[in-house]
Amino acid sequence: ACDKCKTRKRRCSGELPCPTCHAQGIACTYTAPYTRGKPPNVAESPAAALSGSARCSQFDHASCTLRTSRGGSPDACDTPNGQYLGPSSPFAFLRRAWKRLGQDETARNLEHEPSCNTPIFSHGDRELPYPRGSHESNRSIESLNLPNRALAEQLATIFFEFGMPSYRFLHRETFNNWLAVGYSATETATSYWTAAQKALVLLVLATASQYVGDKHSMGIAVGGETCLAGEGFFVTAQHLLRKETGRVRLESVQARLAASLYLLNTSRLNEAWYTLGTTVQLLVALGLHRRSLESQTTDLVARECCRRTFWAAYTLDTYLSVMLGRPTILHDSDIDQQYPELVNDEDLHKDGIIYSENPRDCLTAAAVHHARLAKIVRTSCKELYSIRKVSEDQHLTAARQLNAEIVAWRSQLPVFLSGAIHSSSLIPVLRRQSTVLRMACAHAVMLVARPLILQGGNSSAEAQTLIDVCLAAAKDVFDMVLDVVSEHQVVPVPFWNTQYVAFIALSTVYVWIMQRKHARLDGLTSQFDEIALFALAETVQRHIADATAFHSPGLRYSIMLEELQQQTRR
Repeated sequence: ACDKCKTRKRRCSGELPCPTCHAQGIACTYTAPYTRGKPPNVAESPAAALSGSARCSQFDHASCTLRTSRGGSPDACDTPNGQYLGPSSPFAFLRRAWKRLGQDETARNLEHEPSCNTPIFSHGDRELPYPRGSHESNRSIESLNLPNRALAEQLATIFFEFGMPSYRFLHRETFNNWLAVGYSATETATSYWTAAQKALVLLVLATASQYVGDKHSMGIAVGGETCLAGEGFFVTAQHLLRKETGRVRLESVQARLAASLYLLNTSRLNEAWYTLGTTVQLLVALGLHRRSLESQTTDLVARECCRRTFWAAYTLDTYLSVMLGRPTILHDSDIDQQYPELVNDEDLHKDGIIYSENPRDCLTAAAVHHARLAKIVRTSCKELYSIRKVSEDQHLTAARQLNAEIVAWRSQLPVFLSGAIHSSSLIPVLRRQSTVLRMACAHAVMLVARPLILQGGNSSAEAQTLIDVCLAAAKDVFDMVLDVVSEHQVVPVPFWNTQYVAFIALSTVYVWIMQRKHARLDGLTSQFDEIALFALAETVQRHIADATAFHSPGLRYSIMLEELQQQTRR
């Protein structure tokens, strides 16, 4: 089989080029290591008569220029979906690791090539559950009915208490009012229901429906077809947002932010990034990044929603930029917005905030602390993953300072978010928030210390400490994944952050073991047992593979981790 067919484990003619590669207009190669007997004799097929220039004109020009356009900044890499990824992405880390271990060709053959027929804004993302465009020309797309009110309210509860643990940009009482208007029988009430508010209601229902799974096998008719309820709500919301008119409103930004998060939940990473770009442009046009906007309103609910929406977009912008290895859209030098008040929705009113003598745990705290951690993550990318080359000593100094900032951040967490209380003792919403923040903290630690594993030339006590902290963070991620599995049997697909951080933890552990076996870390001891950590990693990898077998980028993660696992075992 050629390299592409071997990667996807599909039947191949063994010709050069094979019919599949020829039909897709991609390079057909046989450069992967062949370990099963004698290498095959590859015969040229009739398609080989096509010249390279002819193929470029007949098929996608980008696939023919893929290898020649790979210049750019240091540590850049070609991504599996043909898009540029900077050095902070996990794929770039693995690329550097494979190069150091002499396995660069193997890594290149693990790339999962998506269809060339997908739109540019979703190229490389998970395939939709229905043909793209089948709902775009709907004559009756706005005829989509809301579910019965009891079910809608149940989904809204799932959204606020489970679906968005640290991206809490909506005020629950305000949302409930919008939902009530949607079920109102009077034309006067519904006339004040804007397109963005309608879209927000639908997007909340769409997001929540991702978490109910088989408990509610809901299907709804949209444009004469039946699709999953969540996707139907999402498509209708997108249609409403495209038709939105008038000036930019806060709801306009919130709706598109909700759309970005829904796309992430459904494994459409690139489309989420492009949608967030539009969201940030509207956000800046509205002035949500500046505190001066607050003087223009006396409505405390509106003020806090502006703050919450901005910092939710800021946090999401940070993590999408790290995952994709792209620059952030928002820049810290342009921002002076304050963090939201630590107040629960039921205590926040237009004319004031109710302060209780016996305050309860605040659900807004997770969003604020996540935004603070996002600032440290941004600094990490600038200091450790920039185009500017730094020496190993400079890198170690920066990593030590950043790790100290993470430790200080962790010390400021309220006890119910710190992990000091076992998650089983917390109510569901606080349990989710605690897990998300612990996962984010582990990710930040690995992001800071992970490059030291590849350096190998510094055997100082500081380097050893940071590497051990990195491995401890990876093990903490493994424990959290197994906790999720024990609760849900599998890792739910909408847990995109869990899948991503687990991929980083697994690849970090595998590369660390291989570096030690290649005598690249001889000067460093470790408190971790390689065999025990490897066995734990294999267990976690099986659960992640079960959850992501049919979802991109989870599928891409699984393919690369499988190769890493096999190489580590050897």
